[in-house]
Amino acid sequence: MVGMRISRVGGLGSAPPAARGVAMMLAAALSSVSMAVCVRLVSEDIHILEIAFFRTLFAFLALSPWLIGPGFRALHTRRLGLHAARAGLNIVAMYLFFYGLLIVPLAEVSALAFTSPLFASVLAVLVLGERITRARALGLAVGFAGAAIVLRPGVGAIGAGGLVVLASCAIWACALMTIKVLARTESSFTIALYAALLQIPLAAVPAMFVWRWPDLGQLGLLALIGVLGGLAHLALAQAFREADATAVLPADFSKLVWASLAGFLLFAELPDLWTLAGGALICGAVFHLARKGAAPAGAPLGPGR
Repeated sequence: MVGMRISRVGGLGSAPPAARGVAMMLAAALSSVSMAVCVRLVSEDIHILEIAFFRTLFAFLALSPWLIGPGFRALHTRRLGLHAARAGLNIVAMYLFFYGLLIVPLAEVSALAFTSPLFASVLAVLVLGERITRARALGLAVGFAGAAIVLRPGVGAIGAGGLVVLASCAIWACALMTIKVLARTESSFTIALYAALLQIPLAAVPAMFVWRWPDLGQLGLLALIGVLGGLAHLALAQAFREADATAVLPADFSKLVWASLAGFLLFAELPDLWTLAGGALICGAVFHLARKGAAPAGAPLGPGR
């Protein structure tokens, strides 16, 4: 029902499914980068621990009209511990991602964020016992080679910021694995509801130690961060409902374009060719894995979403 309403925005309802999917993916990428820009702007005055709390709070408020639909029936679960673990992993990945945004150019963050499905594919083999095929091995090799091009070890000292973003992606991949395990017994709605409910108190406790009451302008940016993050998740999910992953994943590369433009116009950051080339390789590897059915294509592609 929600997806149908989303796809009708802007007259998309009459467009072919593939076109609707690509449009939703473009919207998700733009929302994700816009959220990152807001995080960078408000972090000048508000600590990232507090930003993460408001991100979870306002995202929950924005999505609550759909989350509360089925009522208390969705709260029934026998796997509360795994839900809590997933929420904790989400929060840690968000902390690291937000910190990376403060010290790494936007384009580089966006390029490295594409590695989340690569880490998830590795974990699927190591943890879930999925088979490692030649196609999967090739995709992983190309993807991580792209990450190496972005970081360029051996050319200079690897920046701590890049490693922080990679760590965030790896932890987010662990969260994706918990989602995959939960999906065996839990509905997607129950998984989403517990993530929303548990992340708020988990993020509130660390935020208390650095709390600073935001002024009206800062509160507006914090609300925008939550709303944009929620919209990115909805648009991404709808993109995969409308069309196959192989049809919509190339549009996610636009995130690198938006990030490069925003970094240049707002923060005087000029992306180098290594970042663009490495990002293209990583995105191509994710596309290859999705085409071979070896990547979690229906899941959010990075911790910034």
